[in-house]
Amino acid sequence: MDTPTIDYPCNWSYCIIGIDEQQLRNAIADCLGKMDYRVAFSHRSTGGKYVSLNVETVVITESARDQIYEAFSSHTAITRVI
Repeated sequence: MDTPTIDYPCNWSYCIIGIDEQQLRNAIADCLGKMDYRVAFSHRSTGGKYVSLNVETVVITESARDQIYEAFSSHTAITRVI
């Protein structure tokens, strides 16, 4: 399987999942700071326990993309990052 070629800078989307929508929105602000980004509601689980949000931002390098992923992954309000 070939690794896709990504031309930077580019728009990149992350799907983050957690228990509380407002805590997720706060976590996004914590992780991205003053970066420009867009957040859109994605889904609430059938039982209502989990909520997911789509976050889109411009990443300038692969390293920057990975750093954002790691920041989201390590935040206590975020259960999973896709």
